[in-house]
Amino acid sequence: MLTFKRIKEEKDAFIYEYYPEGNTDAPGIVKLYHNGDAEMVKKSDDDFKMFYGGHALWHIDKTKTSGTIAWY
Repeated sequence: MLTFKRIKEEKDAFIYEYYPEGNTDAPGIVKLYHNGDAEMVKKSDDDFKMFYGGHALWHIDKTKTSGTIAWY
């Protein structure tokens, strides 16, 4: 599970912090472009194998300013 929060809106993208297991002490940052592209800006220190970062890059709903992504 990860939680996310939009921290900035740019002309061509949204920038989000993501928190593995809700840990706000170790945020990662992703940039999600309006054209569908995505980039990792900063990997979370709690994201050893980029498992959470991958979910943040491809599963954050850009229509939301914050939320949770859970998986099994």
